[in-house]
Amino acid sequence: MRTALTLTLACAVTAGAATAAAATAAAATAGAAAAAATPAAAAKCSPLAAVLKAAPKFADYEAHAFAGPHVAPRVHASREAWQYRTNLRDAAKAGPNFAGRYTLAGWGCGTGCLDWGVVDQANGKVTFDGRIRTIENLTDVWPINDPVTGHYAALGANAADFDTLLFRKDSDLLVMLGAPGGDEAQSGIHWLRWTGARFESLRFVAAGAICRKD
Repeated sequence: MRTALTLTLACAVTAGAATAAAATAAAATAGAAAAAATPAAAAKCSPLAAVLKAAPKFADYEAHAFAGPHVAPRVHASREAWQYRTNLRDAAKAGPNFAGRYTLAGWGCGTGCLDWGVVDQANGKVTFDGRIRTIENLTDVWPINDPVTGHYAALGANAADFDTLLFRKDSDLLVMLGAPGGDEAQSGIHWLRWTGARFESLRFVAAGAICRKD
């Protein structure tokens, strides 16, 4: 009888311990889930001024001036160049406006959309970068349009009528404002470096990660 009572008590203690352990584990799991969710919920945006201050600078990517004769765009070299031959030729007439010897030529492709290419004025080669060929200025970028273009205009960037792309004649740096190909996940500010053959990404800050005044 005493043995049976002892076994009964032992089983009760074991069951109680198991129940307590399960409750503790459940609480720990819930706590971990809440902790994991907290950073996302409490994620802070970055002030635009701080973003621009930490961004790549035109002066850090200096390009040498081109003194040679200007060669007209080779519009017969590709179907795309031929399709936009008038835009390319008109832009090239004004001479280099980017990275020493290049001309960035752009034209509209719909509301808030820019299509563009690069003309090498030394040899007439026309380059289209398929990854960033078109840029759409989506609504999440609108609040930062004027401050960003104003900031770079004060640093000598191109005129505001080309404000989706911001650049200087004496620098390889290109600042792109918007979403390449209309990709919402890529909507924001892109800093790119021209290598002479393609653009390399230096930095990207999503529009949603920048504090808004509204």
